[in-house]
Amino acid sequence: VSGTSSVGGLVGELYRSGTIQSSYATGTVLGIGNTSSAGNNIGGLVGYHSGAIQSSYATGFVSGRYYIGGLVGYSSSYGDHAKINNSYATGSVSGRSNIGGLVGTNQGTITKCNAIGQVSGDDSIGGLVGWNDGRIHKSYVTGQVSGSRYIGGLVGTTASGSRITDSYATAKVSGRHTVGGLVGASYESS
Repeated sequence: VSGTSSVGGLVGELYRSGTIQSSYATGTVLGIGNTSSAGNNIGGLVGYHSGAIQSSYATGFVSGRYYIGGLVGYSSSYGDHAKINNSYATGSVSGRSNIGGLVGTNQGTITKCNAIGQVSGDDSIGGLVGWNDGRIHKSYVTGQVSGSRYIGGLVGTTASGSRITDSYATAKVSGRHTVGGLVGASYESS
């Protein structure tokens, strides 16, 4: 599957009243194009998400520019509905910024999820989530994470007000600047 924005292996955009349950995608998902907005919100299962994902997974290679995830590219907190529960991703993920093995950018809630693929990029790269501005609970990562700056085994960058509980990473992590086994950079999160 390929496209310029909000591209997913199963669904491009899932809004707050939508639910995906017991579903999966296995193909390669690519964000393409030459404009500044091209190649954004790319996910192995869903590109842009503000609904609910339950007991689902993605296994394919995912690549794009910004907000790229093995399962979901961008998980929005629009209306505080975005939830991902008991789901996982196993494919390799690559891009420029906000790249995660499960979710590129998370503003919602992730519970009992995991990612085991190789994740690579430039900025805010995480084994589970690239940029976290939401909640992560009882989730974990194995695999490999690499990039330039703000690189974390679980999360690349956590924003103010985000929360991570009962979660861990055993991923091999490498980068040039601001690198952490669990979190690369944290801005007043807990």
